[in-house]
Amino acid sequence: MERSKKTNTGYDEAFKIQMKWHFVVFSHVRTDFELNNLPRRVDLLIIEADESIEKHVKLFKYFKKLNIIEFKSAANPFRMPVDLFKAGVYLNGVFLNMPEAKIEDTTFTIVTSRRPVKLFKQYKPEEIRQGVYRIPSVPIPIHVVVANEVEQSLEGEIGIIRGFSSGKRLREYIRTVLKEGKEDELLNFTRILYKKEVTEIAKREGIEMPAKTWKRMVEEAAEDTGLKEAWLQQGVEQGLQQGVEQGLEQLHQRMEYVVIRALAKGMTVEEISGMTGLTAEEINKLKN
Repeated sequence: MERSKKTNTGYDEAFKIQMKWHFVVFSHVRTDFELNNLPRRVDLLIIEADESIEKHVKLFKYFKKLNIIEFKSAANPFRMPVDLFKAGVYLNGVFLNMPEAKIEDTTFTIVTSRRPVKLFKQYKPEEIRQGVYRIPSVPIPIHVVVANEVEQSLEGEIGIIRGFSSGKRLREYIRTVLKEGKEDELLNFTRILYKKEVTEIAKREGIEMPAKTWKRMVEEAAEDTGLKEAWLQQGVEQGLQQGVEQGLEQLHQRMEYVVIRALAKGMTVEEISGMTGLTAEEINKLKN
């Protein structure tokens, strides 16, 4: 079974959105970063933690105060030596733009769908956990997380990362998500990213799809946030590129998902406002 054709940007946006939803409740998250003196922004996740986040994560136990993540999908794999050079440029850019950042408090992680064979052959990283590797012979240890090799779990960020695996491991992941039968964001992102595969596996194995569709969930969010129906339909119906790049990118900034999770964690309206950019009035509307 072949993977549905999708743009590299679609996978990048989907990864950033899901990871931000996971981390934003207990840390500060940036989904891109402006390199010093360069007229462009790069697709990095920067996760800043004021205190240890070990209790909130399943896989990233090695995270420190400042954590940088770069994602490489199966459609846009890690390439040697150019992507390793880029990693160095990105790190320099971060330190130039964030004077408060310290090398000893920083981690850099490459999340990749498949094992980067040439990188591993040259640097021979040590495996510190299933699917998680560490390259020690650099100023800042580079960690590599291989989606095709991580644990068979849907907990926390492990489930998100598994959703970007490939081949047999991807089909195993889809099958697991469908059999769980949960009506949550993990299932619905899986439906968006792998619509053809989800349909085929569900039909072949006799798995009944939950009644509430992703489209209906977005419609409900639109009713709560006041988004226009015309924009909503455009975001849902134009497929992954528009639905993820435009529709979901805007939706995740305003929909109630993050607010509900943050409130459940005991955060105040003021803290949520500073974290999401929503006004207190908007937050209270979602809260009620």
